[in-house]
Amino acid sequence: MWRVRIVLNSLIVAALCFFSISLFAGVEIPQGKSGSDYVKEAKRNVQGISVKEAKEIYDRDKTTVFVDVRPYIEYAKYGYIFRRLDLPAGKLIFDIRFRVPHKDTPIITYAKKGKGAAISAARLVQMGYTNVRYMEGGILTWRRAGYAIMYSSLVGTIDMPRGKTPEEFLKEAEAFAGEGITPLEAKKRMNTNPNTVILDVATRREYAIIGVEIPGSIVTSYGEIVFTDFMKKIAPDANIPIITTCTTGKRGLQIAKVLKEMGYKNVTYIRGGLEAWRKAGLPTASYVKGEEAL
Repeated sequence: MWRVRIVLNSLIVAALCFFSISLFAGVEIPQGKSGSDYVKEAKRNVQGISVKEAKEIYDRDKTTVFVDVRPYIEYAKYGYIFRRLDLPAGKLIFDIRFRVPHKDTPIITYAKKGKGAAISAARLVQMGYTNVRYMEGGILTWRRAGYAIMYSSLVGTIDMPRGKTPEEFLKEAEAFAGEGITPLEAKKRMNTNPNTVILDVATRREYAIIGVEIPGSIVTSYGEIVFTDFMKKIAPDANIPIITTCTTGKRGLQIAKVLKEMGYKNVTYIRGGLEAWRKAGLPTASYVKGEEAL
């Protein structure tokens, strides 16, 4: 009987092998870069430091930014370093310039072990940051060394607010400020009336990155408009034509509503903001820091 079982088992294994070969026949396995290749490339372009060195820097220099590039789910399991900047690798290249705007800021990236940190650090170097290193061994080695680790019961939990959404705020603003104008309409008004004031409420940091602005625009902010005498200086007459804008138009819409609430009677905004302006092929000017505010 046991011989029969052996024969049957052999037949089953053979059938499975045949099925597997048939299933994957014609499949071409990718022969490109592996994870190790990416890590090796990164390490050729950025310097690693030991956990001990990183801890010494952490203790003596509060200007160094420790960037945690792990996914958030790892925080609950392994903890994190206090005062770190959390920027998962997938978000890093998109958000880092807004979170760390100065290229010479000392940065140390870290991950679970160190591989992801090396790749992220190399990307920061490619982006133009000049003082970047990564922590070899990652958070696991940091813990094994007995250095302080933070844990939070809130990590991994999300309790979203259930009030107004951004879309609802924008709908309210549009109901008050109107539907706005296109970039071409804005350009026509600017040509027709040179006294038209173009207020741009995108942040100066955004424009330092984008590098261009609408010619003649004044880059300002909600705070300057509402809490200072900024508007009295540039628009003392309630009837002066004002066009607001930003990078995508949403903040421009909100500020148009605010200006109307403040008593300005001839206010509109550019739908789509600077992005729409550029897509329309309209001219832009180089953004020069310091020329935008009074």
